[in-house]
Parts: sequence; C-alpha cells; structure tokens
Amino acid sequence: MAIKNIINNDKLKSDIVDFNEFKYNQITKELRNYLIEFAYNQKLQFQIGEAYYIWKNNPDLLPEDYIYDEIDEITFSKFFDWFIYDFKLFDTDKNIVSTYYDTNKKNISQMESNILKKWGSSVFSYYTVNEISNGNICKITDIFTHKSIEVLDNSTAKKVRPLDILGARILQTESINYFSDVITIYPYAYKSLILDFYHSEFAEFKKSFKYKTTIKQFLKNWGYLIFQFLENISNNPKFLNSQGHEFSFIKSEFELYNYKEVMRLIDKNKYFKQINKQNDDINIYSLSLNKINEINGIIELQKNSLTLECYYINTHNKAKQLLELLFKDNIKYLKDDRKELHSVIINNINSKKYKIDTLPPGVKNKTEMDLILDNYYEEWLYKPLYSLDGITPIKASISQKYKHRLETILFELEQLYEIARKRGEPYFDINILRSKLNL
Repeated sequence: MAIKNIINNDKLKSDIVDFNEFKYNQITKELRNYLIEFAYNQKLQFQIGEAYYIWKNNPDLLPEDYIYDEIDEITFSKFFDWFIYDFKLFDTDKNIVSTYYDTNKKNISQMESNILKKWGSSVFSYYTVNEISNGNICKITDIFTHKSIEVLDNSTAKKVRPLDILGARILQTESINYFSDVITIYPYAYKSLILDFYHSEFAEFKKSFKYKTTIKQFLKNWGYLIFQFLENISNNPKFLNSQGHEFSFIKSEFELYNYKEVMRLIDKNKYFKQINKQNDDINIYSLSLNKINEINGIIELQKNSLTLECYYINTHNKAKQLLELLFKDNIKYLKDDRKELHSVIINNINSKKYKIDTLPPGVKNKTEMDLILDNYYEEWLYKPLYSLDGITPIKASISQKYKHRLETILFELEQLYEIARKRGEPYFDINILRSKLNL
C-alpha cells in the first residue's frame, strides 16, 4: 500500500518559459510566503495551538502540549496549510487568507486581490489522476464533483501515474493552477474508502442546516476529517491483511468443506490475487470485482474456514454472492460481523474525553469569564461581520437574504461552545443571542 507525500517547492522548469506562467509563478510564490509570515504573527500565535488541537481531533491533547520540534515536517506542513486556508480565527471568524487580504488590501495589486479571493475559498479535496501532459501538467478529476482541472506541477507530475488518487489543495490564478504545499498520493483502491466516509459524514453535515448545503461547504468545514481517517488507515500496516479487523466494516465467516477444491477455483479465477506467500496454514487473497483491479475485499483461507473482509460496505453483498456462486457446496455461510462507521462529526461533539475547569490566563473565576463573554457578544451583535458581507448580526436577523447565513454562524458557534463545555472550558449559551435576534 504505497502512500506518498510530496512537499511541493514550486521548482518549475521548462525549456520554453511562458512569460505569463513565469509571472503567475512569481506572484504565487510571493503571496504564499507573505501568508506564512502573516500566520506566524505574534497576534495569531495563541490560535495555532487551538487549531492544532482541532485538526488532530484529539480530546487528550491540550493546545499547550504540542511542541513544534515534536511534529514532523510533513505533518506540520499539512496542518499549516489547513490553518492558513480553512481554519476560522476565533476573534474574526475569517481564515488567514481573508484576514491578510483585509489587512493589506490597500497595498496589493488587482491581480493579487483576485488571486487571494480565489484562495480564500479553496478547499482540500481528492482527485483521480487522468493523465500527465507535457511532463508537468497533471490532468485530474475531483472524485466528489467530477469536475476536471489541469494543474501545473513538475514535481508531482514525475511521481504520479493514471488512476492514482491525490489528496491536495488547488490554488487557482487567472489562468494557471498550482498545488498548495503537501500532496498525498493514495492507491486507487482508496477511492471507495474516501467516498464511503464522505457520504456518511456529509449526511450528518446536511442535518445541521435548514437549507441546501454544498460539497464545498462540507470540505471547508469538515474535510480535514477525511484526511485524519485516511491517516489512521495508512499508518496501520495490518489494514490490508487478515489481522486488520479494526478497519474492516464487514466480515463474513464461512465453514470450509473442501480446501483443495476451493484453492483450485481461486487460483484459476481472475477475481483473486494472492498477497502473501503460499503456506499450509493460511492463504490470503485480494478480491477485485471490476476490470481496473480495484481491491474490494480480502479473502483469508484456512483448512476449515474462509473469511471475507470488506472495507467498504457497498460491495460486501456482491463479494459474498460471488463466493457462494463460485464455491457452491464447498463452503457454508456462518455469520456476518458488521462494524458500523459512526459519524466522526457526532463523536467529535459528543466525546466524553475532555479537560476540566480551564480558564484563560488573567481570569480569576467563572463569574468573571461569564461577564467577559456577555460583554463581548453584546458588542458582537452590532459588529459588521465578513461572513455577512459586512453587515451586523442585528441587521442580518431581519434580512431575508442573510438570515439563513446568520443561523449557520450561530449553529457553528454553538457547536464550538458545546465542545468547550464538555472540555470544561468557558462557554457561552448561544440561545441568548437567538433570543436577542428573535430567531
């Protein structure tokens, strides 16, 4: 299972240098450096720890527990990419890109302004590689939206092949697209894993809203959970063998009557491919149900038993029917062991692992903290918000155009404070705001 990470240094070389490409390449490099420097601003430093806690989705990790030196370069690069483009700062509800733009908009060119606006809404997504063109153009298709796009990246183009799955963020300019920082390459078999996880989580995400939500909204808010899910799988070497029970969604057990006959049928059948050295005790095969050799399950064969393990639910029934059709009276079905994939969004909110009674430095007690929050949100009601196109929550509450957007903001705040409450941290009752806004 070859998982690769590429740190993209934008070292783009070509025998013929297109001036337009050169110009955008230089502007892109400069803007990304400016964003990194801006993100390391001392005013934002305290939020990096909190952001890392959220990104790792780890209730046992206190923000002050992490140390830069303890995080490997690739992991930190992935986190920092998310921190710059997706994480919403606690005090402004804007990401780093939008905050940088607001701070410097008087001093940047129209071209830089257009680029930053595109980057501010960019998302980390997953793509199938279609082909490599001219040695440096990756032609890829988003596995969620099925939209095709071309990305200029000499380094990635040399390392990928058709049908690879890329986990990446695409930074667009007026005419040229680039990958942002770290690109992860997954085997094609991961596509179904990603889609199964996405469909499960997106269903939970949509329940949170009264109006129609988009894939882009989901990826912007919760897309990093897909990455963490894949990291858990990739870091466990047992996943694609008979011992990978913790990542098997369904396991079917069969009694085996004729070991030699079943072995003969497997060896002559195109659906199976042996993935361990043949021995007398146990033989393990991958199972592919289509022509592109996508791995749909694992077959473990012993003298008196046969086990089918599928790591995505959609194909389990087909795989099970295939075994019963091929092996007929040589096997007897015994039972299924189904392990449901519970929503990470729900688990993230409902987790019972939390810290107790923490207050910010300088705050003496809960009463003082409650007063600070009350005063803050009293002012917040009359504060123009970027996410409301510069109008205040009070005005948005009586606007048909912005009312739904305001309700989304309140819901997101409520989710954050619910997590804070369960961690024993200061929290605010968002229903107070709803009452004042007549929502």
